[in-house]
Amino acid sequence: MLRWVALLFASGLFVLSVPGSANTAEVAIGARYWANPASDLAFNAALHDQPNGKLLNSFSKSRGGRFEVTEVSDGWAKIRFDDGEEAWILSSYLQNSTVVLTEDPKVTRERLRREKARADAARIARDAKIEAAERAKRDAIIDAQPWSQEIKGIVRARKIEKGMVPEMVKLSMGEPIRIIETNVGTVKEERWIYSGGTILLFHNDKLIGWQRER
Repeated sequence: MLRWVALLFASGLFVLSVPGSANTAEVAIGARYWANPASDLAFNAALHDQPNGKLLNSFSKSRGGRFEVTEVSDGWAKIRFDDGEEAWILSSYLQNSTVVLTEDPKVTRERLRREKARADAARIARDAKIEAAERAKRDAIIDAQPWSQEIKGIVRARKIEKGMVPEMVKLSMGEPIRIIETNVGTVKEERWIYSGGTILLFHNDKLIGWQRER
């Protein structure tokens, strides 16, 4: 909704459109606000020397500063900044405008930083819990295999060695992104390609070597 403020000058009647308030609380004397740094220019341009008075477009000291309401008069609020400077602003700017903040931007930034830190800590704890559960599941699968303790240790450490069979390699390195199969006489050859560029070579389901793709 727009409230219309009539200004009468010697040359005639002029009408100025200004932001209005829609069912918002009354502005209280003593209330503290902060100019929104993101709306610096708009806030500065909203300041007047008196109700319905001239604009204080050069009132630059107030930009980004904290101020307190010292007087309320017919839709206007008189405000005093921490440096002692005073001005008038339409109460509607203090009621429902993004030009003015009800919390110190520094406090907001610190609060958001702490909230992010808590969220990050919770995410790290959650990921660690999931990782521990997956590791326990993997260890249980390895322990259930009929392999020697030496092989189980190698697989558990996510390492490989020649002579391993595909099941051992999968538990050690995971599934490859691609398998290329060829047959050379009686030899079934498989090349397992991993996303990091490692290529494993199997002959008749036995690991015989590996290389890193350049």
